[in-house]
Amino acid sequence: MAKPSPNNAFTMTETLMVLLLVGLLSTIALPRYDATELAARQIKALCLQAQMHAYASKETITVEIGVDSARFGDTRYDFPEKMACTPLAFSYNGNGNISKGGSTTCLGSRSERRIVFQLGMGRVRIE
Repeated sequence: MAKPSPNNAFTMTETLMVLLLVGLLSTIALPRYDATELAARQIKALCLQAQMHAYASKETITVEIGVDSARFGDTRYDFPEKMACTPLAFSYNGNGNISKGGSTTCLGSRSERRIVFQLGMGRVRIE
C-alpha cells in the first residue's frame, strides 16, 4: 500500500506573511518624490526640450522662470500649488548653447530644490 505523499506547499498564512513583508519593505525602499521634486524634473525636461528645439530649428528660444510659472519659448508650465521659484531668464541659441548660466531655487511646502544651468552646452542639473 502506497503512503500518501507529504504536502510540500505553502500555507495561506505563510503566503500572506511573505506578501506583508514584501509590501512593507517596498514602501520603505521605493523613493518618494514630492511635488517640488517632480516640478523640478519637469522644468529640467522642458529646458532640454527647448534646447533641442533651438538646435534643430537654428533659432533662439527664450526661457523665463518666474515665481509661479515658467515659459519655454511658446510653452508655459504652471508650478504646482504652494510652490515658488526665484526668477531667472536666459535663452538657447541656434547651436543649443545657453546665453548665461545661473540657478533658481524652487520652494515647496515640504522641500526645496535648486536647478542649476551651466554655460556651454547648457547642461541642467537638480540639487
